Amino acid sequence: DDTQLSPNPTSAPPRPLALASSSSLLAEGRCPPIADNTVCGCEVLAQSDYRGTINTSEEGPTCLPWDADLITQSFNGFLPGFFPDAGLDENFCRNPGALNPVAGCIAPVVSAQGNYIHYCDIPLCDPCSCMPVCGQPNTATCGCPSVRQADECCDDVRDANSCKCGYLKKACSTSLENGSEDFCDLAEEVCCKESKNPDCGCNLFEQMCSENPSMPSCEFAAERCCPNDPERNHLDFDWGAEEVCKCEFFEYATSEIGFKSDHQHCNHAIKIQMPLEIARDIERDKLKIFYLETGGEYWFNNEGWADESELNHCNWYGVTCNGQNYVEELNLRNNNLTGHSCWACRLDFPDVIMLDLSQNQISLEKNERLLYNRKLEYLDMSENVLTGHLDALLFPSAKLVNFSHNQFTSADFKRFRKAYNTLQVLDISSNYISQDVNELFLNIPPTLETLDISSNGIGGSIQEMGEHLLFFAMSNNSISGPLPDFPNTSPKLRSLNLSDNQLTGTIWSDVFKLVDLSLLDLASNNLNSGIPSSIGDLSQLKELDLSNNGFGSTIPQQLGKLADVMEMIDLSTNTLSGRIPSELGSFQGDILLGGNNLTDLAPLELCLMGRFDGINDTSVCPPERNALHEFYVSAKGIEWTRSDFWLDAYESHCKWYGVDCKPNKNGENVTYKLNLTS
Repeated sequence: DDTQLSPNPTSAPPRPLALASSSSLLAEGRCPPIADNTVCGCEVLAQSDYRGTINTSEEGPTCLPWDADLITQSFNGFLPGFFPDAGLDENFCRNPGALNPVAGCIAPVVSAQGNYIHYCDIPLCDPCSCMPVCGQPNTATCGCPSVRQADECCDDVRDANSCKCGYLKKACSTSLENGSEDFCDLAEEVCCKESKNPDCGCNLFEQMCSENPSMPSCEFAAERCCPNDPERNHLDFDWGAEEVCKCEFFEYATSEIGFKSDHQHCNHAIKIQMPLEIARDIERDKLKIFYLETGGEYWFNNEGWADESELNHCNWYGVTCNGQNYVEELNLRNNNLTGHSCWACRLDFPDVIMLDLSQNQISLEKNERLLYNRKLEYLDMSENVLTGHLDALLFPSAKLVNFSHNQFTSADFKRFRKAYNTLQVLDISSNYISQDVNELFLNIPPTLETLDISSNGIGGSIQEMGEHLLFFAMSNNSISGPLPDFPNTSPKLRSLNLSDNQLTGTIWSDVFKLVDLSLLDLASNNLNSGIPSSIGDLSQLKELDLSNNGFGSTIPQQLGKLADVMEMIDLSTNTLSGRIPSELGSFQGDILLGGNNLTDLAPLELCLMGRFDGINDTSVCPPERNALHEFYVSAKGIEWTRSDFWLDAYESHCKWYGVDCKPNKNGENVTYKLNLTS
């Protein structure tokens, strides 16, 4: 009966556990040796890896050789040939193709399953000594199997590092669930290998917490995202930055990803921080120390700050207080502030809403203490010498943040920060940020409306941006690949500047969906093909710059529909050919078309515009044609009996009625006779 030889995918009886030479993980996250498959078989492989010499089933019968005629006839072929790597030697217990729950064999008597397939009593290997098939999950209570997968399964994969990262994240997660941190450092090392973000590990473990919101995983993520800084001390008025950070983390984890915990970090943060009434009472003292630490005697304006008789700090230059005489705004813009110590320690004002210290010489690498400004909405630290890594969402109530023109080398958006749901405007242009764009944009806030990251060293290919984005500038970077699908992912865009990058491909055919777009600057890239005529449907477009690309074909005449709103159109230095559309003649703004293959004469009206870059090019705008047109207007040409071609947009003036031309010594046709007698 052939059916009695078919695989038996039913549950198998329990198996004894054969421990490897080391039954537990070795110190420092090392694993026990790989399982000895001559002694045991791995459960995760259904014991298909067993290569021992047991040849009797657990019911007693001796196994048939795998090349026995009964087996060959029943399977219509030589079974060892079907499974050449299954170790089908002699009559030893095996599980070719993992077709059965455990290793077994075929015997000439009917088994308890009702067929000739018999299970063998093969010990199970220590799960931590085994490795699942590549791509299959690790079901052990340790991370070693996943580590082995990372070592064995990724060499031939296109993105080997991402492959290893995936397995090691699982190894770390498994270890955490079983009371260990084994492999978490290794996971961070591999997953963050190509990252330039020093907080990459925080993002990695926060993601693991999101994927598996368990106590061990999320507690570990909080520890990595909110480390206890050994440089802090009580003299710096540090009242629990670590606890404040963890409070934010667990509030996010509880409300956003379903994490359930009785964590007390928010209570601790409240207890550790200085009480509001005390913090407010010493605002004057903190401002005094801030004055000293930022070279106050050399400020351009320090009115009140150095006057011992002026006791009310609300009257000091740059300080604005609310009705209760608590600091609400501090504006010391362009005031020659200097300093590189712990000046920020003094700026934890519980009621401050606006802080502007831009255009000074302030240097600071760690800015964690500014997070105590829980109501701060507007922060401008531009044009200073701030360095290191920028936590762009550090300020929990932030709406507008400007760190442009500094010396930051990396930045990120931490998902658990409260400002993820408040930040609207961010300017970090003109820094030294050189991350991959997708790493930088990980966890970009959905509330963000304005983002300027121009003039950095950011590379990679942009995938997509938020749907609420209105103004996006990323010029002068190293972005490559095709244009992101902004018409469908960010349809509310009003301004887009991606000039001076390495973008390739074409402009979207459905660009017309960006109905509010007023500026489109894609200059100095490697874009090609034709210019979409649908750009002419952007009724709000005021500036269009597509210069220094590889656009070919002709200039779409539909651009003429923008004549009443367009202030500047730059299509110079491309490979455009053919005629310049006469519709451009009614433009009132700048029109730049030089450096193309436009060999025909420009429309007459265009040559009469002072803001057309070809007005002085005699091959495009012959000066005699312009002069004759002025003559036509002054001589009331509209009333002439004959004025053939005098109003034609493209016809050479030499073909106008009454005009005779002849070539000069340079081969150019010039007027030598004008005869308008009737």
